[in-house]
Amino acid sequence: MGERGTVAGNAGELARRVRAFIEDASRGGGEIADMVGHLGAVGEVAIFGGMPRDLARGGADAFRSDVDLVVDASSEALAELLRDGPAVRNRFGGYRVAGHRHSYDVWALPSTWAIRCGHVEATGLTDLLRTTFFDRDAVLYLCKADRVHHARRYWSSLRHATVD
Repeated sequence: MGERGTVAGNAGELARRVRAFIEDASRGGGEIADMVGHLGAVGEVAIFGGMPRDLARGGADAFRSDVDLVVDASSEALAELLRDGPAVRNRFGGYRVAGHRHSYDVWALPSTWAIRCGHVEATGLTDLLRTTFFDRDAVLYLCKADRVHHARRYWSSLRHATVD
């Protein structure tokens, strides 16, 4: 999964770290894969923000947060998919799902705050990179494509421990 405690060198290495984490049953990766597969029934899924950021900064041992998932689907399609399961709607328009190993925050792309409020126009999941407050969070992993996308100065910010 890369050397423990080191910053991933590039998007390809980070994609390998995310994929390895998802495939690692001892870290609850199978649960993440199942959740992504379930959500993928209505649209492409991205793992956004904290998980890829932490895996980029320090590998699997650095990740201790919830998993933020954004689905390129309508809010209605996501609501229908999640209506009979353990998802709880939050006051911001997303869902909280408690898994056995991880907790998940799940959003339909149009219901993410910056897009819903009109601060960012989105035509796809990579537009999420323009919605983050901190540049260190401007990273996402497209699950089906097995690709990482990030803001322009993302790696520099991580390597130099700066926040913009």
